[in-house]
Formats: sequence, structure tokens, C-alpha cells
Amino acid sequence: MNFFIVPLFSALAVAVVGANPTKQDLYKALDTPQRIWTPLRSYERFTSGERHKCIYALKTSLHGDDYRFDQHFKIGVKKWVTHSLYGTLSESGGSAILTVKNTTEGTGIPYTLRYWDSKNHCGILTFMNQEGQQECELHIWNDDLVTSPSSYACEPMYDAFCPGARKYMTYSVDCSTTA
Repeated sequence: MNFFIVPLFSALAVAVVGANPTKQDLYKALDTPQRIWTPLRSYERFTSGERHKCIYALKTSLHGDDYRFDQHFKIGVKKWVTHSLYGTLSESGGSAILTVKNTTEGTGIPYTLRYWDSKNHCGILTFMNQEGQQECELHIWNDDLVTSPSSYACEPMYDAFCPGARKYMTYSVDCSTTA
């Protein structure tokens, strides 16, 4: 009987993947007082040779298409770093876009919301790196992360939207003592 479940899930996943999330879905994904963790992504970042880990965003405001948030991450054993960032929500080509900038002016990096699971509060964002290659991130609300810290409800969608992409785990139990 179990051998029917995998093909059924795969068929459902393909059906869901075909539907592009809207700007309203993006708004709902960001509109939480909870930390939004990035426990899995296709790339690594370093500061002074130390890998970024325990990465999360915390909303400071969301009004219309303007989103302000603080991004927190840990380097080394105890050092937490915080960056205040600015985002603009938009839609382009039928896709929901969050353009993130370091300041209110200038150009930013457009992140495309590829998938949003409103029940498990997790989603997949992609962006193009400086070499023109797609990078992928899995984002999940704090309460939903706590219920499944080693397996993520959206991980099959990460695999679907980012086939063959690396999986760098940035979340571990030592992230629970947050900044």
C-alpha cells in the first residue's frame, strides 16, 4: 500500500508547484511577529572566515509594499550580528518578488517566492547570484521550525524548485539561544 503514497505525493507536488504564489501570499508569509528562519540554503556566506549560521529575519514593519526587517545570524560560538534591511513587495511575470536592499535607496536583490505553504508556514525563495546562477533558500516561521527542527515541511519543494542544489544547513540546536 505504501508504494502508492510516493507517486501520489509526487503528483500533488507537481500540481502545487505549477501555481505561482501571489504578492498577497508573500505579504502573508512576511506578516508575522515570529522569527522567520532560513535553516536551509544552496550557498554559504562567511564573515572573517566564520560561516554564517542560525540565520533569521525579524519584521520591524510591514505597510503596503514596504517591508523592514532585521536579519540576525551567528558567527563563531557566541557572536551575533544584526543587519537592518529594507524590502519592497511586487509582482512581475506572474511571480511574487521581494526586493531586498541595505538602504532605502538604490537597487536591491530581487527574491522570487516560488512556493508558500500557509499551513506549515514555510516557503522557498530564489535569487540570482553575481555569477547569474540561481540560489535557493527555505524559510520557515519559528513555531513551525520548533515542531520539526531536522526535517522541514517545504524541503520536497526545495528539491523541486532547486533540483541538484546544495543543501547547507544553517540551523542547529545551538541556535535556540538567539540574539
